[in-house]
Amino acid sequence: MRTPSRLMPKYKPQAFGLVGWLVLSVLACAGLYILWVHPILTVLAVILLIGLVVYEDVRAKSYFNGLMTRRQGESLCTFSREQDLRNIDTLIVRAVYEEIQFEIPLKQDFPLRWIDNLYSDLRIDSDSVEDLIARIAQRTGRSIKHTQLNPLYGKICTPGDLVIFFNRQPKDHTDPNSFKES
Repeated sequence: MRTPSRLMPKYKPQAFGLVGWLVLSVLACAGLYILWVHPILTVLAVILLIGLVVYEDVRAKSYFNGLMTRRQGESLCTFSREQDLRNIDTLIVRAVYEEIQFEIPLKQDFPLRWIDNLYSDLRIDSDSVEDLIARIAQRTGRSIKHTQLNPLYGKICTPGDLVIFFNRQPKDHTDPNSFKES
């Protein structure tokens, strides 16, 4: 019997290594040096940067709250019912839905749709999509080696594309030529 998707393990990030701490220390020292040499200019730059971050956060939350209002009552179940899932692994559907939630700047679950554009509708940048793919692969046990053999390679634009992409990826530790042609 298959494990229900709600019992799927969560993503486990890698630990921060020695090199990471070293780079962070160097950046902190450089920041302190710049603060020491140009205190007024540095403080003004930091205040401006914080103001821009807060402004962008408020704008993003307003945008997503507006979308949430129009999607009242939608959830993972609604997302799952948008497609015929007889030939799609439900673990992948749940992993895609849950991992995209981490990229959206809201505290509560955001109701995704199969056809939401990751870049324009959900405002996820390409670097975050790459991180998203790694997290989904870890949670679903799918390989991300030889992704260029997948017919959807380089064509992922929606959560639905992500689901189909991972459904066609082989499970980890299998032959890289064993792609599904569904």
